Amino acid sequence: MDISYNYMYIFNIMNKINIHFSSHTDTAVKGCIGTKWCNNLPPAPYNRIYLTIEGSASFFIGNTEYKMLPGIISLIPSGTEIRTLCREFCKLYWIHYRIETGYPGDFFSFFPHFNERTSDQRDLEDMNLLVNMQEDRSMRDAMTRNAILQRLSASFLKAEKPQESSSRFNSVISEIENKSGREVTVAALAKKSG
Repeated sequence: MDISYNYMYIFNIMNKINIHFSSHTDTAVKGCIGTKWCNNLPPAPYNRIYLTIEGSASFFIGNTEYKMLPGIISLIPSGTEIRTLCREFCKLYWIHYRIETGYPGDFFSFFPHFNERTSDQRDLEDMNLLVNMQEDRSMRDAMTRNAILQRLSASFLKAEKPQESSSRFNSVISEIENKSGREVTVAALAKKSG
């Protein structure tokens, strides 16, 4: 089996993600949270975006605290265990959404990303549109929601190649590189990568 062919195959999969990217919202809310928002939350099957309008709160990923303040928009990728804390109150938008690429695995586990960034007027407009279109089922609004979620998702990505350290393909790449005369089958590689 040609090693360069296998690398090409893996990177072709990554390129096709862009073609097959779709997303949908599970929740889109503008509301308030208070001191009861103090929990250890298990990993969720959806991504979370928070945009604080007024007040403050925090979430922790491991030992790192992310302060949810006005002017900051935050991302918590699916599969992330977090701890939340609100000392007083916080008025904010929160969006829970899923990204579907046609390939297994969590989108943000493949790509280096930020968990927070400075927000702008467009973020506020987009979050408001997502809340207002939550119940609308027209094709136009479905496509608009998808475009907004793609833009928001892309805004958290770093301009880097996919993360090899967290990629489920690491073991496959190692197997290919270290084949040492052994035959490597596509079935064995597929099983190894899940």
